Amino acid sequence: MSEKKVLVVGDSHTQALAKAHGARAGRQLKSDDVLFEINWLAKPDNSRGDLPFADALDRAASLGPDDVLVISVAGALHNGIGLLRHEKPFDFFTRDDETMTPAEGCVVVPENALWDTFKIMAEPNKKITGLRAKARCPAYHLATPPPKEDNDFIMARVTRYRDRLVAEAGVNAAATRLKLWKLEMRVLAHLCDQWSIRLLL
Repeated sequence: MSEKKVLVVGDSHTQALAKAHGARAGRQLKSDDVLFEINWLAKPDNSRGDLPFADALDRAASLGPDDVLVISVAGALHNGIGLLRHEKPFDFFTRDDETMTPAEGCVVVPENALWDTFKIMAEPNKKITGLRAKARCPAYHLATPPPKEDNDFIMARVTRYRDRLVAEAGVNAAATRLKLWKLEMRVLAHLCDQWSIRLLL
């Protein structure tokens, strides 16, 4: 029986996936029918990562119809938009909580405006669509994990984010960051459907 291959390609967090897979394999009987290959897509200047994108396309093309392609590239825009507090604090209503009362002093941003922002920023994603086009097998995209609830935990570990000092800017409320993540995951699921990819939450 030939091995089924699971090719995982993505950004730096694939290192954590590889570490977790290695730890799990060490505790369990080795399976001879599934082969995992986990790679960090290299930056154009090869300063970080272990697999150039051109090579990733070749490996995706080599997958058979019974193999699996797993992509882990998109899903972190919510941090860029809402990890740190803005000079004008904002909040937004979601479709599952229309009774929400925004915090005092917050500007209420229409959810549709944020949806469009996430959508415009996420597409076109040539990495995702390029890999999907090459693979003849089912393709999945791993969702990013939900944001950490503990602001003190974040502030103790992150000094600077996007050229801003975290201690000066402060971290956005956990509830707002979670809503942004949920909204981005809905947008990503919508895009993945268009790309013939299934989002794994």
